[in-house]
Amino acid sequence: GNFFTAHSNLKLTVRFTPLEEKNILTTESELVEALVYHVPMGKVTNMLMQKMARQSWPASHATPPDLPKLVPAKSGPTKKERAHLRKVGPYGTDPKPKPIQLKDLQGNLDNLPLPGTLLGYTKDSCVHRVVGHEFMNTLPEGTYIGFNRRSGVIETTNAWMIFCNFGGSKQNPGKRSSSGFLRDGKDFIFNVNPTNYHGKSSERTLLEFVSSNHVAKNQDDKKILFFARDGTREKYTYFGLCECIKCFPQDSGSVDLLLNLMDYNHLVGDCSFSSDFKELVQNQQAISEVLINAR
Repeated sequence: GNFFTAHSNLKLTVRFTPLEEKNILTTESELVEALVYHVPMGKVTNMLMQKMARQSWPASHATPPDLPKLVPAKSGPTKKERAHLRKVGPYGTDPKPKPIQLKDLQGNLDNLPLPGTLLGYTKDSCVHRVVGHEFMNTLPEGTYIGFNRRSGVIETTNAWMIFCNFGGSKQNPGKRSSSGFLRDGKDFIFNVNPTNYHGKSSERTLLEFVSSNHVAKNQDDKKILFFARDGTREKYTYFGLCECIKCFPQDSGSVDLLLNLMDYNHLVGDCSFSSDFKELVQNQQAISEVLINAR
């Protein structure tokens, strides 16, 4: 019986005041100016088809808040309008630049980093190196490169960029568990699913590209660039160019691409990177061989 005596801060006084909709006519502009209710320590609500002002305050307060009163409505933008302004810029100014789609850009393939080069923690860092710093410096302020950052395959007009995130073990292979090295790192199995994103992903167009080029024995049109990292806490490494040797359809609807690392000799011959490459290959090759043998 003494609960509210001990916790007097929980006791509230609540007041409901019926409200009416009112407008006034300004004599100068002859426009209807809307008035809104200012409700101290409360808000306007609807109860039983009646607009009411609900106010509440601690019961310990001797003086209640003022009754609701009509004030001119603010002329500022609404919440929806403010969100739109953040996107396109304030009225009277140029809208913010739209993203430039990566698929419409050409990669600077004559100035790619050396195989074995560490780039950055994000795919954006790899994209910026492929399109070139000179191009990035010419973009208007606020402009960015648009592409699907959740996909393992993205493309430019002249190259495919494939990404693999390792960081697993035989018991817990990692996110892209169906991909891995073979033949001591000379080859790489890369799994693509052409049905991802309702069949509109770059994985589908990559599969179409390598399938048609495998038949025509011609892979000079578009290059395949390989990037990988040993877990999300590591930076992406550029592993060089790849060529697709064969495609292996799976029962699940996905397809394994057997890729040959064209820069393998450089990866194992570079003293500053060869030990890291061999260790990564050794760990992931054991995983990929277990997975492939299980199919």
